[in-house]
Amino acid sequence: MIEEKELSSALDQIGHLTAIVGQMLRPENMDKPLEKIETIFDSKSDRWQSFQGFSSGEKYIFDDSTFRWVPLVE
Repeated sequence: MIEEKELSSALDQIGHLTAIVGQMLRPENMDKPLEKIETIFDSKSDRWQSFQGFSSGEKYIFDDSTFRWVPLVE
């Protein structure tokens, strides 16, 4: 369960998160347009992380090292 302090931090970061996701969704960072993006807030690191994207039944993860969406191989 997330504590009030962590919730407050997560919500404070939303404004910055929208700008970051905007950069992540630039056409040069992906092969196909995404229909949905999911992420989680890790209270230990105090960061939003584990970005996943979905497009026509395909799953992608965001690779921070290359700043690109890559297919998720399951």
